[in-house]
Amino acid sequence: MVRIIPVPPQEVPAVFPGIKGLLEKALEYSHGEASIEDIYNDLLRIKMILWVATDEKYNVKAALVAE
Repeated sequence: MVRIIPVPPQEVPAVFPGIKGLLEKALEYSHGEASIEDIYNDLLRIKMILWVATDEKYNVKAALVAE
């Protein structure tokens, strides 16, 4: 079973290193519209929210951000 979990802003610094690579892959398709630093800062400022998809053992399988 896959779980989709929102990451509270105060937990972003702990979670981000583990999902940074996933977001960087997606940014390859953003045509330079944002950088990984922009995403991180917006998550901390609560301008975006981070969601992670995990398996039943809470291994991260996917990550996404939304405004």
